[in-house]
Amino acid sequence: MSKSKENGDDGKKGIRSAAALLFGLTICQTPHIAFSSGKFTISRFKIPQHCLGLYINRMIITFKLWTFVGVMAMTTYDIFCGKIMGEINSTLMFSVLATYLMMLLTYYTGGNQGHLTLYFWVITTMSLIMGLIFITAVKVMSDNISFLIVSFPLAGIWVSLYHLLFLFIWRYFRLQNTHYWLVFWQLVIAVSMAGLTLMLWFVGYGFSIQESGQHATAGSGEGSNSDIFTALKQAWHPILMSGIGYGMQNLVYPSIAPYKLAGSDGHGIYLTTLFTGSVPPLTLLCLSKIGKGPDVKWSENQIWHGCSLCVIVEILCAALFICGLHYPDWKISQAITGNTCLLWILTILYDFCVQVANAVGSNGAPVQGKKRNSTMSTVNSSCYSFTQIIFSSIGDGYMRTYQKHENDRENWPTKHCGNLRAFWFWTWNATKVSLSEFKTALTTDLRGAIQTKKEYLFIVYSDDTDNSSNPPKTKNPTVMKIVHDI
Repeated sequence: MSKSKENGDDGKKGIRSAAALLFGLTICQTPHIAFSSGKFTISRFKIPQHCLGLYINRMIITFKLWTFVGVMAMTTYDIFCGKIMGEINSTLMFSVLATYLMMLLTYYTGGNQGHLTLYFWVITTMSLIMGLIFITAVKVMSDNISFLIVSFPLAGIWVSLYHLLFLFIWRYFRLQNTHYWLVFWQLVIAVSMAGLTLMLWFVGYGFSIQESGQHATAGSGEGSNSDIFTALKQAWHPILMSGIGYGMQNLVYPSIAPYKLAGSDGHGIYLTTLFTGSVPPLTLLCLSKIGKGPDVKWSENQIWHGCSLCVIVEILCAALFICGLHYPDWKISQAITGNTCLLWILTILYDFCVQVANAVGSNGAPVQGKKRNSTMSTVNSSCYSFTQIIFSSIGDGYMRTYQKHENDRENWPTKHCGNLRAFWFWTWNATKVSLSEFKTALTTDLRGAIQTKKEYLFIVYSDDTDNSSNPPKTKNPTVMKIVHDI
């Protein structure tokens, strides 16, 4: 009986791998719809182009905040309870499909200006679901975690190719309303991918998992009484590697490098990193298939500890990028800003190290004990989700603070400060600004929030009465100033 069960498991192995890969591609459509397609979405909702930055910033803050809330909520449940994770995951899989359908309908309906705030709240809901389902899925498919990691950079490549191909075809045939239909068909594809993922998931994994935390047919042999603190003690290094390495991804990328430093050439560098970023996870996937990957005990394979050097390289690259902004007269700064090829190399190296740290740490975290412990995968995910929101928020706050002073070098705020005091100034102000931005994560009027401004309407009345013999005492009685808030 058990032998036939094992044969059934082997028959579903390919389906489970495909389900894990497609699952990652599906959930990653949410941030790409919210951010990467932002410049197209604002055309549909009739938002002025100069408000693009505010729109994308709102989406980024909301997505990261509510994804983190979902990750932490489900991680806490997994650690202290962990029962019926399969049933929860299956319910959330239906929720993903339903929410993508709602997103499509919200985008399509609403007349000329559309339901912008409702669209924002649907993305907010999807962000929360994404955080919840990511943890449950990692718990179920810990044996195929490498396929999930590969799917993240592949999603970026797929979206980039889709945008380029769609724009080329649409312009070649001179079709109208390009931006509207680009996002519409991207949402249709997301709905289709969610439906296909749902079918593959139920064929490969079924509906539930055992109370031990592993799928009933996964057969990884994880014990039900594994000690969480013992497991953390054994897996602290890969978790720390992912937490710092992957968490720092958006500290300077892509806002400073490449966009701020490269200007108009930044988009080309960014597209390049989407392709080069897929090399580390794909390489490690191949190594795992031949038994040479990081999903082994590192105490017996010390080489994987050496991947911590990628985090050091990442920090050095970030320091160079920041120096390029703060000290434009330095030779290294002039080399970075004046040589696009050097900035190209450094940016690719930075993102490459990010992907290595994430892939190695995530693959190694659940296998450092005597048996595979899928709880360590959920702990790892919550750890780098927390550091991501911290580092990305500080990075956003830093850029906003920098932009206030970049055009006034004569009155540079830390001109007469020592290194420690200058570091404290930028860190404190970046943190203060980033905390204030979290207040914008929820709104009942997104259009008003990003387009609010005060305009002055002057109504001029002509007076044909001859007052030459008795001039008015006021300077200009024909002008009435009306302040109209939009």
